[in-house]
Amino acid sequence: MAVFCHVVDAGSLTGAAQQLGMSASAISQQVTQLEEDLGISLIYRSTRKISLSEAGKRYYQHGKRMMNAAECANDEIVSAKDSIEGEIRISAFVGIAAWVLGDLLRACLDEHPQLKFNITATDAGCDLIMQQIDIAIGVGQPQKSDYIYHRLGTMGIGLYASPSYLETYGVPKIPDDLNNHHWIGHNESAEKDNLNPLSDVLLSDSKGKTRLVQPSYRVKSNDLNTLIGQTLAGLGLCALPEMEVNALSHRGGLTRVLPDWTIEPRPIYALTVDRKLPNKVKVLLDALKQYFERL
Repeated sequence: MAVFCHVVDAGSLTGAAQQLGMSASAISQQVTQLEEDLGISLIYRSTRKISLSEAGKRYYQHGKRMMNAAECANDEIVSAKDSIEGEIRISAFVGIAAWVLGDLLRACLDEHPQLKFNITATDAGCDLIMQQIDIAIGVGQPQKSDYIYHRLGTMGIGLYASPSYLETYGVPKIPDDLNNHHWIGHNESAEKDNLNPLSDVLLSDSKGKTRLVQPSYRVKSNDLNTLIGQTLAGLGLCALPEMEVNALSHRGGLTRVLPDWTIEPRPIYALTVDRKLPNKVKVLLDALKQYFERL
C-alpha cells in the first residue's frame, strides 16, 4: 500500500523508485502483486506516466490516511522514547523504597518536573512484564531470569542497637561480647527465599581478621521495616543496611555497635525487561547508579 501511494504521489514508477531507493521493476512488481491480491486494477501504465482507475482513486485515499496515521504513530513513539516525562513504575525492596529513594527521587523531580513515580515496595520480587515495571531495585543475588541486570553499587551492613538497649545490657567491646546479647534477625522464610540478604553475621576487621557469630535470636521477621522498628524499640542487636540506618539518623534512634568490624557488603542491582530503554528510564537508571556509587 505504501509503495502504491508513493507511485501516485511521484506520478510514475521511476519517480517512486528514486524516492524509495528501489528499482523501477521492483516497484512495478509490488504494485502488480497488490492488484492481484485485490483482484482489480489500480493504475493504468504508460511509458511516461500513470493514471488511476476509479478503484485506484478510492484505494489511494484510504492508503494515504493509513500512511499519515502510521507516521503520526511513529512520531509519537519517537517523542515518548526521547522525552523525560510521564510515569515510571519502580519496584524496590521495602527498606530501600521506604528510607532510601526519597532523596534520589526528589532530585529527579526537581530536574525533570514532568516525571511521575509509581513505587511498589516488596521483598518478594515481581513480574516486571505482568506488573508493567520499568525498573526493579533489589539487593543480593537476583533469581535467574531473562531480565537485564544493571549493577548499581554495594550496600554496607553494620550492627546496630538502640541507646536504651545498650544502656540496659552494655556496649559490646569485642566480637565475643556479642554472644551475651539479645538479637533480632531474619526468619527462615526470608533466608530460604533470599528475600533479605542480611542473615549471615560474619564479621571482619581492617586487618583481615574474621569472626563468625551465631546469634540466639530473640525476635525474627521477614520484613526489614519490622526489624528496624524492633531494634528502635530496644529489643536487641540487629545487622542492618547502613544506608537505611543513615536515612533514619535525623531521628537519632540507633547506635553503631563494634564500628571497627564490618559485615560483607551486598550488591545493589536494577532489573529491566529490555536493553532499549525510553529516555526517561535511562535518566533514572543513570541517577540510581550515581546515587548508590556515592554511598
